[in-house]
Amino acid sequence: MTFDEMRKRHPKLGFALYAYAPGEGVTLEILTQYGETRCVEAATEEEAIALAFPPGSELPPAPPSEPVTIPASDPKPSIFD
Repeated sequence: MTFDEMRKRHPKLGFALYAYAPGEGVTLEILTQYGETRCVEAATEEEAIALAFPPGSELPPAPPSEPVTIPASDPKPSIFD
């Protein structure tokens, strides 16, 4: 899924993609419809989007108590689990 496709499929969410450290991975920041911020860290934009929105994932029914950061090596890559 591309960044534009992600935005189209999830119009209630806000997104930011950034890479501060040269040569390091990227962070996909997601602002949920509940006002919570979630972050996914990965090596590439494509990997970050795939980790945030794996096939068959659904939006969470309620916000988490704290922002969630998921490194690329996390065995449960979906922020919606």
